[in-house]
Amino acid sequence: MISLTSLVHELDTFFQVTQLVQDPAFSRLLPMVYEDVGFDWRQHFELDFVTRFNGLMLRGAEDVQSVFCAVLPTPQVLRAFLERAKPGDLFFTHHPIDFEMGNP
Repeated sequence: MISLTSLVHELDTFFQVTQLVQDPAFSRLLPMVYEDVGFDWRQHFELDFVTRFNGLMLRGAEDVQSVFCAVLPTPQVLRAFLERAKPGDLFFTHHPIDFEMGNP
């Protein structure tokens, strides 16, 4: 088991997240996706993610038991994660939204 805070610190350091500028593509696409469905993403997502569109998007439980990794959060991948995950597990993706739907 590892703490979420420690894990995020390690990942942010490895990927140099604090040195990144705002992602130009996701700063346009992500708001469009969530605003289209009426979800107040700025209120729910981590402040650093809202600024850069990189890093920890949603904070979960502090104690992380397992980490699941994916490139895209497709419906099939999310379903598999939800079937296997336990409270506190971390879902780590390369992209925060699914591009396979045609319109993110």
